[in-house]
This record gives sequence, C-alpha cells and structure tokens, in this order.
Amino acid sequence: YYGMDELFVQSIAATKALRMPGMYPARCLYENDSAAPSNHLFVTRLTHWNWWKEYGCGSNIWRHNICIFGVEDLPYLAGVHHLMANKLMPDVDYGAISCIGELLYNRTHYGLDDHPLDLGIYENLPSVRLHKGMQKDPLLFDRFECPKFPRRKRKPISQVIAEFLVGRR
Repeated sequence: YYGMDELFVQSIAATKALRMPGMYPARCLYENDSAAPSNHLFVTRLTHWNWWKEYGCGSNIWRHNICIFGVEDLPYLAGVHHLMANKLMPDVDYGAISCIGELLYNRTHYGLDDHPLDLGIYENLPSVRLHKGMQKDPLLFDRFECPKFPRRKRKPISQVIAEFLVGRR
C-alpha cells in the first residue's frame, strides 16, 4: 500500500489552481518517463529503480524494484545531492545506516568538508527555475519548457508481473 504522503502531496503540487509553493507541471513528469540513473528533477529523495540496473546497485539487493543501499553504495551515497535516500533497511544492512549516520555527524560537528555544498545544483533545479520565472511572469507555468531525459526501456506487463512476484518470495 502507498501512504498518503506518496500520493496526496504530489497531487496537490501538480495542481496549478492551488498555486502551492513547489508546484510543478504534471506534464513534465509524464514527458519524462526517464532512464536517467537518478531522478534529476527533484532532490528530496534518491531512489534507484531496477530499470537503472546498468548503473549499478552495489548491494545487489532489490525490494519492490528499488535498490536497497548497502555499505557497497556508501561512496556513491556520500556524493549525491539528494536530501534523503530510499531505501536503507536496518534488517538488510545496518552497517550502511550506521556509516551514513557517522558521516553526517562528522560533516555537522567536525566540519568534514568532503562534499562541499554546491548551491548551483539547487538553483538550477527545474522547479526552482520555474518559480523564479513565475515571479516575473505569472503565466510562465503553461509555457515552461520541461527538461528532457532519455526514455527508459519498456517491458511487457507479463515480465513486470513476473519480476514483482519473484521479489515477493
């Protein structure tokens, strides 16, 4: 089952009439059924889906078509600009969670500067550019040019169901 936070907030964020801070044209999401190795449209959550397998999942553990990050993924996770990573699971690899916690603690309390904050990444996010532009031109929402990424490969529904059932065992 999906939680309300995974459906409700995104639905109102894509509803132009509500003019919610952080709103984003739903058409941009539909146009970008992306093959990019991570979702470059948003920074709130990094999710490594199985259709990006060729980009690697260090742990090689998958749950519901999502990579469960492990200690093998720490060098990658230490360098991403996303605010959260989905999924780390204590019953799968508690060491990864512990190491990420230690890294964040060291960055916060000891000034570890191994990954300097690059404000340009955040300033150039499509949603940020849209909202800055809408301050000058309120009608920009309808003309906003969605970023383009390579499309992901399609699978027959029978293959999707078979992979889902294998993952549930």
